[in-house]
Amino acid sequence: MRSLLLAAVAGALWSADTGPLRVMSDPGFLSVAGRSLATDGALCLPVEIHGARGPVVLRVAVRTVSGGRGGRVTVSGDGRHLLHLPWRSLDPTDDAPERGLTLHVDGSTAGLTVFAGAPWISSQPQGPVLGEADLFAHLEWRRPGLEAIRVQVAAGNFREAGRLLAAHVRSRPRTWRFPPITDRAAVLRHADRILAGDVRWIGLQRTFPKGEIDWLANHSLGTPQETHEWVWALNRHADLVAVAQAYRATGDERYATAWVRLTRSWILQAPPPSLPDERPGSVWRTLDSGLRMTGAWFTGLYAVMDSPALTDEDLLLVLRSLWDHGAFLARAPYNPSNHVVFGMSGLYTIGAQMPEFREAPTWRTHAGSTLERLLTEGVLADGAWYELSPGYGQWVVDHLVALWTNAEQAGEAREISLGMRERLQALAEWGVQIMAPDRTAPMLNDGVRLVHRPATVTALAERFPDSDLLRWLARDLQGGPAMEAPRPASGLLAASGYAVLRSDWSRTGTFLVLDGGPLGGWHGHQDALNLVAWFHGREFLFDNGGHKYDTSIWRRWAITSAAHSTVLVDGLGQARSWNEDQDPIGILPPGLPPARCATSAQVDWASAWYGSGYAAEVADRGRRSDVLRATPAMHHRAVVLVKDPAQGPLALVVDTLVPGDGLPHRYEARWQLKTRRWSTAEDGRLTWTTDAGLPNLAVASLGGATEFRADSGVRDPEPLGWWYEHQNAVPTPALTLRQAVTASGTTRLLTALVPFTGDPTAAPLAVSSPVADVWTLRRAGHPDLTIRLTPPVATGPGLTIDGLTIPAAP
Repeated sequence: MRSLLLAAVAGALWSADTGPLRVMSDPGFLSVAGRSLATDGALCLPVEIHGARGPVVLRVAVRTVSGGRGGRVTVSGDGRHLLHLPWRSLDPTDDAPERGLTLHVDGSTAGLTVFAGAPWISSQPQGPVLGEADLFAHLEWRRPGLEAIRVQVAAGNFREAGRLLAAHVRSRPRTWRFPPITDRAAVLRHADRILAGDVRWIGLQRTFPKGEIDWLANHSLGTPQETHEWVWALNRHADLVAVAQAYRATGDERYATAWVRLTRSWILQAPPPSLPDERPGSVWRTLDSGLRMTGAWFTGLYAVMDSPALTDEDLLLVLRSLWDHGAFLARAPYNPSNHVVFGMSGLYTIGAQMPEFREAPTWRTHAGSTLERLLTEGVLADGAWYELSPGYGQWVVDHLVALWTNAEQAGEAREISLGMRERLQALAEWGVQIMAPDRTAPMLNDGVRLVHRPATVTALAERFPDSDLLRWLARDLQGGPAMEAPRPASGLLAASGYAVLRSDWSRTGTFLVLDGGPLGGWHGHQDALNLVAWFHGREFLFDNGGHKYDTSIWRRWAITSAAHSTVLVDGLGQARSWNEDQDPIGILPPGLPPARCATSAQVDWASAWYGSGYAAEVADRGRRSDVLRATPAMHHRAVVLVKDPAQGPLALVVDTLVPGDGLPHRYEARWQLKTRRWSTAEDGRLTWTTDAGLPNLAVASLGGATEFRADSGVRDPEPLGWWYEHQNAVPTPALTLRQAVTASGTTRLLTALVPFTGDPTAAPLAVSSPVADVWTLRRAGHPDLTIRLTPPVATGPGLTIDGLTIPAAP
């Protein structure tokens, strides 16, 4: 690495003594010409590069009174560049000069010349970074239709060149597929709100006078729901899509004028940083930048393209920002996350929709190769997205389908590799395998509920005609002639660790999911051995989806074991951790037995272990110190689903706790039920839901527990009995059942989940007193069912049921 001394005067080093930079007396601020660089400001530095053989990496280091800040900036090569360095995106460094600012070049400087102009400080930089005249330097002159533009550029007639470029973009064929307008009235209501400055995101609302949106301010700060998601969600520009769709639906020029005004205001407020900026407050995270480009901007631009509201000046401004987005996303650092999926999808979209850009083929190639690598690393062997969230997995599926469609419309379908197609099919099929009777998927880990929509599934089935799962679901959702349901209905998704037990694929069937897999990285919850359960097509045991990513008690609670249907030890929840670089998924500890599953016509069962320790508090996103981890006991859970028509449906759950010492421990099984109405037997061992006109569920503690509680809508001293309809929903009261025992040695808790229909006012079942670990269940309309606990073995669930054969695990 060789340092280049850069300044307006050759050979001079910028410093407080010899150049335009000086250090202010105010701690923490750097000043140029009397302006301060604070946390919301940026250092702007123009550079010009000659002799580059490819991208050039510049290392910037700045000294302030409070210490050094710096970072590495990748510029595309020869030409003029404006480095926009938000203070937020610079990292602390020990390499800053004693005073002032320096630049270094990483790598060889042979034949390379770098000039720099005078830097300046801006508290609110104006965008875009790409200058008006510089736009023409990035056009691909070999494309037909640009000849006249090139002549004007060569003559220095940039105004006429701009007029011709705008005319070219307006007149060329448009291949964009607009999202369907399924609810015209809802679209117009949304658009009218935005025109009035009424913005609503993540459950929060803010009104902007005269409709002038402040895109950069976080309006959740200082509220109980404080969250960085306000800025991030707002800057994905779904609001602009609503405005554009309203214009498409009505032709009312108010909407086109508003789209142009809001888009221009965003571009001017938010120039792209020259460094990666994933930090709170950034509107240029890879995720959000990619989402703007994947759908929002091109939907809006093509909707208003022929409106008089979009002047040539406005169109050229949008083109400059599109190039800025492409250049920014092309240098985004790689990491195995959904952020990169959406970023690369956005980059490919720019490359496909703007072939006039010289870099378009390179951007598409880079996006494709990065996505293939990411999908290779991020899609598990069973087709799960590594974050183990059905909602996030479907989000990835949706954007890959959109990317493929975009490639087809641009005539570049060959760029969607066979590897990408295979992993897309695996992702889509995994979402079907974990589907509940109502054709959604449980809100496992973070994320929204996955809803299988007819149009999406039909498109996938057409792309993958050899997929029986996708073809069957497409037919089911369309209401067409019935196809034979996929077999088997139950099974273990081994890589993700989810055991799915179901009676059949009907909408009124029984469906259980036991979580025996890894944490799930960024979006994982402390929910090992959590159980989700549907009976007669109704959801009873639920997962809450994690709530919104804010600082409220609801988020802190939602990710813990206490908010799931699993077991707490000594009042402590699970404490799994992960490492972003070495273990992005939060793999199971070495030596832990794998999840098991077996199925037959009458009975399914599954089991799994947890052995990663417990703690009083666990940091959001699963990050915590291993030093705080304790392992008082190992937990094994076996779940048996009885499908036999004479006896079922019902489920039996055996929780085995194996202490790591000779001390007594308190074990508490929690059951989270989606109801607000219930009754409890006098001894507390039997609780049943009492929702009139619906199937109901009885939860019976057969053995092991001695303490019983049922709570709903409790806030203090801890939340008990709450569920969230979706991530941003207001918490709604539900029911938390607690069954606990304090014991020494190996302890087993046996619980029966027995659905029933009809009158819920009377107890739906009776349980005989146990004799030598044997119980008999008595229910109206069914023969008595005798259940016997047996020693646990790897090939079975640790119990027998009279009259039914439980299959052995393979």
